[in-house]
Formats: sequence, structure tokens, C-alpha cells
Amino acid sequence: MISKLFILENKAGRPSFVAVLGLLALLMCLNPGSLRAELVDRIVAVVNNEIIRLSDLNEAMLPLHERLNRAGYGPDQEQEYLARMREDVLGGLIDRMIVDQEARRLNVSVDDREVDAHIEEIKKEGGLTDERLNILLAQEGHTIESFRKSRKEDILRKRVMDREVTSRIVVTPQEVERHYRENESLYAGRRQFHIIHISLPVGRGNAASGRTAMDELRQQIAAGKDMNEAFSSALGLNPNLDQADLGLFFVEELTPQIREYLSGMEKGQITPVMESPAGLQMLYIKDIKMSESLSLEQARPEIENSIYERKMEERFQAWLKDLRKRSYIKIIR
Repeated sequence: MISKLFILENKAGRPSFVAVLGLLALLMCLNPGSLRAELVDRIVAVVNNEIIRLSDLNEAMLPLHERLNRAGYGPDQEQEYLARMREDVLGGLIDRMIVDQEARRLNVSVDDREVDAHIEEIKKEGGLTDERLNILLAQEGHTIESFRKSRKEDILRKRVMDREVTSRIVVTPQEVERHYRENESLYAGRRQFHIIHISLPVGRGNAASGRTAMDELRQQIAAGKDMNEAFSSALGLNPNLDQADLGLFFVEELTPQIREYLSGMEKGQITPVMESPAGLQMLYIKDIKMSESLSLEQARPEIENSIYERKMEERFQAWLKDLRKRSYIKIIR
């Protein structure tokens, strides 16, 4: 999931319906703590009749702080990045609080049985036992209790948004036909990239060995060595190396950065090492396939979904903007 989020395009250029849901869930799944000790806690924002404290903001910033640590960022780089992200994270906290307040106003609720069923579905999809789930949560600094709370809040907010946003969206046959005519080239045969995502979270203590392992892996693949053999060899340099088969993607589904990297690449080639807050990453092209040309009727489900998602994004942004407008929000510097 993280790998796909890294390479998928947010076409709207702003927080999407799904991205905001993910941020809201993340902000609710944090352990107590702060980036640094504060002599006195203070209010950083007032949202209607509730407040956001500096300690809340510091807690929300903590995952970013930890990711930058793992990525081997220096103190100056880290502080610069955190300063840039501070306003975005505070905005996410404000949006979360506004949506929570709207849920209470609408008397929307979620009971424990729904949460249990939701977690069981997550375990089933991931092939996870209770023990494995607890281990994965602990690796991210979470507990099963905090995870349950975040899932409950996520279900609650999604229920509110489904009621206020998605239930009012209609896609007409005329819209589908117009989209097909205007984008007919998209439904002709197109190249699909079968992508293997190779990653390594780099901490301060192993930044050098991590880079060495990734560079060595890339050189071996570029020299024609089998990818799996090269990967096994690189594991000897750093056992934290990981790979995930992401499946097939059209180039239009990828971020501009990844599109640029894949431009002109062929089967069996690998991108340069890319740095991000999550660590070091590369994409290996396992295969390139040509999709079949699609008639209007064959393409209809895909087009309907595309139009639906675009409308949902637009309506969600308008709904959230209206909520903000109707709320009293004061940010205290």
C-alpha cells in the first residue's frame, strides 16, 4: 500500500478524498509524545468550541520526524522539512476536528462489532494472524488499542463523507460517451509497465551501507544479472532491503517524476536510486505489455469510475470548504 501511494498520481494537485481519509486515520493512530520537551503547552488553534494544543501538533509531527530519522536526514535538512510540513499537518488536524464535529451533529456512530469486522477484513486481506498484526503495529509505534481507535474514527468519518458527499454523485451515459470521444486514444492499445518496487528504509546508523546495497543491486541488474539473484546478493550488504510486486500500471497512473524515469525504459531495466522521507527506492521493469483496444462498451465501467472519482474529489473539496466556512477557526501563532 505504501509503495503504491509513493508512485500513484494525485491528479487534483491537492489533498484527495482518499488522501485526507488516510491522513485523518494516521493522525488518530499516534502514541503520546512530542518532538521535543515543552515547558508549557499552549493552544495553537481553536475550532468552534474545541482546541488543538501544541502537544497535539507535536504528536502529529512525530511520524514525519521518525521517517526523516530513518531516511538519514541531517538535523538542518530535517528541521527545514518539518517547518515546511507544519502548516499542512495543522491543517489536517483542523479538518479532522471539523469532520468529527459534523459526525456528532449528524448523530453518526460506529459500534465495536463494526470495528471488529473491519479489522478481521484487514487481517484476511493481508493474510495476518493476531500475532503478526501486533508485531507490525509495534514496528510503527502503535498498539492494538490505538489501532482499533483509529479504525473506528476512520469508519465514522467515511460514513459521514459517504452520506454528505458520495451519495449525491450521478454519472450519466452522456458523460461517459463524451469522455470516450474526447479521450479515444487512451482506449487504444497502450503500454503497461509491470513494476517491482525495491526499497530500503535508511536510518542514521546504516545510511552508508544502505546506499551501497542499493547501488550494488542497481549495477548488477544494469549489467544483465537476474533481478532475483542480484537482490539476494544485495541482501548480504543490507538485510533490510525489501521488494514488492506492484503489478501493472499505465503510465498515466504514475506521478510525473516516475513517468520521467520510465520514459524510454524497456523490460529488465531499473530506475536510478530515488530518495524520499521513507528511504531509498528503485523501480524495476519486470515486463511491458500492450493492453487491448477497448470499445465504448468495454471501456464504460472504467470511464464511469474515472468520472465518479473526479466528481467525488470535486464535491469533497467543496464540502470541506463549506464546513471550514461555517466553522470558527483561529490559528494562534
